[in-house]
Amino acid sequence: MSREQLVPTAQLFARILLREIDVELLQQLEQPDVAAALQEVGIRVPDASELDDLAAQYFETLLHPHTAAPPIASLWTSGEYEGDAARSIRELAKHAGLEFDAEPARGAAPDHLGCILLLWSEASVHAPEVAERIQQEHLAWVPRALAHAGSTDGFYGQVARATVELVERIGES
Repeated sequence: MSREQLVPTAQLFARILLREIDVELLQQLEQPDVAAALQEVGIRVPDASELDDLAAQYFETLLHPHTAAPPIASLWTSGEYEGDAARSIRELAKHAGLEFDAEPARGAAPDHLGCILLLWSEASVHAPEVAERIQQEHLAWVPRALAHAGSTDGFYGQVARATVELVERIGES
């Protein structure tokens, strides 16, 4: 799969990782083409009756997991918030001529996996050399970080497993 083909998938997964599923995002996931693409990678689109349960799953799996750190690179690489990974991501964004925008990032740290996927997506289009550096320098921690989440059942377990596969495909592109 080419880098260009991976960009929309990375953008979608970034949105899923950056916030719990709400009615608006659920409606986007229910679009026939999106639902089919998700099903192809092993993700069942939940229905509206599951939103409360999904909020709890999101909190326990990605926002505040009991047995692991959230998917924030600095926590996984240096054990602290705002570590070298966060500084490097900000510099790469600046180098690519992109500004870190807290709105799409939903207030997340710049080195949150969702933010990294968004930056990789934008850089793939506007600054391929930056996308290559992100792939080489800022995604190696992802399989380890999502291992616990990927071992769980439910929507976010499916998302974690598919995200690891996506990161592997990005590495191959």
